[in-house]
Amino acid sequence: MDHMIMIWNFDSKVAKLAIKAADVFQLQHSKTPFPTTTLAPIYVTRDIHSNYIDCVRWYGDFIFSKSCEHEIKVFARYDPQKLL
Repeated sequence: MDHMIMIWNFDSKVAKLAIKAADVFQLQHSKTPFPTTTLAPIYVTRDIHSNYIDCVRWYGDFIFSKSCEHEIKVFARYDPQKLL
């Protein structure tokens, strides 16, 4: 646990290929380990909570996050297109 919220885009070509590879990979029939892919998050913030976050949920375009201090915060979905 930590106090960061990170959002990834799983619609990217790299992410889709990694998910598909994970679906078909069979460790017991492979002589090599599963090929690891690193996906950078599209959004990162530490500004929502000052202590550990123990739950995050989407509700429509909103993100609800709860800290271990029983504090719930709501914020809007990150949309990079709105920043242009």
